[in-house]
Amino acid sequence: AAMTKPQAEKALAALAASGDAVLKENGKSKIYSANQQAVQAPSEAELQALTRDIEAAAAEKQAAEAELAQLKAAERAASGRKSLGELMAQKKTIEERVWKKQAEVAALKGADGDQKPLSEKESHEAVNAYSKLLKELKKRRR
Repeated sequence: AAMTKPQAEKALAALAASGDAVLKENGKSKIYSANQQAVQAPSEAELQALTRDIEAAAAEKQAAEAELAQLKAAERAASGRKSLGELMAQKKTIEERVWKKQAEVAALKGADGDQKPLSEKESHEAVNAYSKLLKELKKRRR
């Protein structure tokens, strides 16, 4: 239940008067804390049991983190998304396979199978050079 500030101050003062809380005043501020004189220190057996519980919980946490890492890795592998580097390597491999197949086809047709086909850039450059030469030829004919 919500309390107003005056209600909380009265309740804390009552706890301090009954001995359940300790009041420390520092200037205008009042600090209340639980009275810990009645609290017993745990026995050696209880401390060992708590230590075992903490170690078991830490081992469970570590196992859960390892499982989470494995699941994340499996999810990344299954997602089908590839990095740019992987895609570029795959493209290069595919281009090499295409060149080999084109060389085989050229060899079957009787052409020289050792030549690589032109890349897109080389093809574009050749078309541009041809266009320039054709324009020059037309100028000279006039």
